Amino acid sequence: MKSAGRRWPLRLSLAGAAAIAFVVGAMLLGPRVLDLPALKSGVERKISQAANGQITWDDLQVRLLPVPRVELRAVAVDIPGRLHATIEQAQARLGLLSLLRGHIEVLSIAVMRPVVRLQIPWSPPAQNEPTQDPLTVYRFVLAPLAQAAQEVLYGARLEISDSDLQVNASTLPELRVRGLSLRAQADATGLDLQVSASSNFWDQLRLSGRIEFADLSANLNLEVARFNAQPWLDRLLTDAALGVNVSPADVAARLATDAKTELTCDFNLNVASLELVRSGQRLPMDQSNLKGRAILRAHESELTLSEMRVGSLLPDGSLQLHMTGVFERPEIALDVPDLNINMLRDAVLALTTDHVEIGRYVARARGGILRDFKLRAGADTWRDLFNVDRLDASATLVDARLLLPVV
Repeated sequence: MKSAGRRWPLRLSLAGAAAIAFVVGAMLLGPRVLDLPALKSGVERKISQAANGQITWDDLQVRLLPVPRVELRAVAVDIPGRLHATIEQAQARLGLLSLLRGHIEVLSIAVMRPVVRLQIPWSPPAQNEPTQDPLTVYRFVLAPLAQAAQEVLYGARLEISDSDLQVNASTLPELRVRGLSLRAQADATGLDLQVSASSNFWDQLRLSGRIEFADLSANLNLEVARFNAQPWLDRLLTDAALGVNVSPADVAARLATDAKTELTCDFNLNVASLELVRSGQRLPMDQSNLKGRAILRAHESELTLSEMRVGSLLPDGSLQLHMTGVFERPEIALDVPDLNINMLRDAVLALTTDHVEIGRYVARARGGILRDFKLRAGADTWRDLFNVDRLDASATLVDARLLLPVV
């Protein structure tokens, strides 16, 4: 993470402030509407140098009455290797009384129909170099944006409408956001924001909350309709013995962080159907619901499902997942009050056709309940987590029947 790359949003915003000052100086001396080639080239040069890229526009106009404002049309931004964007129109409204006193006061900034392509460079860490933890990544991303918002948006309102965003990172699926709208308002201590958008991973997303400037702590509320988690699950479980296919889910979540010790997410997730897959065998399930909390820390992560319903097989249960490092060395603990033995038998048979001995014994189960069922597993890798020799299970049999082999 190089400091030069980290500072480019701040440099761009500072250069923008200098550009506004340059424009306003000409505006106070010029006619009601300005469209000067010298003004255009001067501002383009200032912002382009600050951003270590090229920023141009077809038309720049400044109006003094009835409300002072600066307008840019057909803006193009090119920062090699990082970002390419086009903006149909951008407008900044300024305070008239402040201008008459020789000061610049930005009342609002409106950006219409921007199209952004963002490339996130990534290379594997060098030998003996630690992998970046989630909190370090969070601060790396938020720090320059918060600083730019504090300096440029103080007392002002930012509105972005009908934006398209494409994000590419070598280690993650491509993200294509459509119809993004953003409203942000900064005061002396923090930034309030509201975001809505659709994308290739969800139908509709709504995000609202606040980020504090002093320590980057945040509290956010998130609602997502028909979130497609399958590409992320496929990457997480690439080498795992057990796979999961899920239909699009509806998600409600509350995210919070102190930006120092942990990131937390309390969530409620509803899935219309899911399917467990092992060695080519499939076990379909109907309506499922998960409610719990995820915690990310510098050197460990935890997932707790306080309420867990997975189809008719698992009507009630809880689960704890612990990982060290960055999603490494998983340990899992599953607790279920009651399990129907017939349903469990059919599920095990469907997923273990390659284990003849297991199928031979499991098939003898006839009715009853597994009470206080506990399943524990731990491994160095996700691939080995669900191997049979890694599983430790216990339960109490109630009214159970088992067919004995004929000798």
